[in-house]
Amino acid sequence: MTEPEDRDEDAVEEAPMLPDELREEVGRGGGTCYSGRNCSGKVLNRRDAHNCKNSGGKSWESPLDGTCYNL
Repeated sequence: MTEPEDRDEDAVEEAPMLPDELREEVGRGGGTCYSGRNCSGKVLNRRDAHNCKNSGGKSWESPLDGTCYNL
């Protein structure tokens, strides 16, 4: 079986890039941490889920797709 001619053996497919507005936010942890469950209440910080829970947060919103996670 032969390889297609336009395919390079050493080529690596690149993952799709994040939109510019999310790239910086995700790079620094970026989700939104809330004091209440179901992403309600006061915004405590904009860090990753682990640090949100450590700071007393009850829920965290992902910067990638806006999904809310109860911690």
